Amino acid sequence: MTEEEYNAYKDKVREKARENYKKRAIHKNNIIKTSWQWLALYKRKVNDDAEPIERTFTIDGEEKTYFYYRRKDTRRCSDKKYNELKDAYIKKYGGWKEIDLRHTTYNGKKWY
Repeated sequence: MTEEEYNAYKDKVREKARENYKKRAIHKNNIIKTSWQWLALYKRKVNDDAEPIERTFTIDGEEKTYFYYRRKDTRRCSDKKYNELKDAYIKKYGGWKEIDLRHTTYNGKKWY
């Protein structure tokens, strides 16, 4: 392989890597989760101006509406802020490790 062929090959590999990165970034930013999920699983706080995405599910024969947010509508939060928001959630809804969807009033929206 000549140096010219090698450089062309490297350029193709880089371009393919860039395309894959862009696809992953688009996918990553369109993942939706509740505000609790973003905070509990990823230490991400939903932005104040974020618009939730509404989804309705049937649980035990009852329709319930939950609200979700895209990753792009969140930002990392400090340990201090994480603990403040976690404490506020526990005070309002009870437990933290799991959400009992059948018996909670939490609907996925921000509680802060």
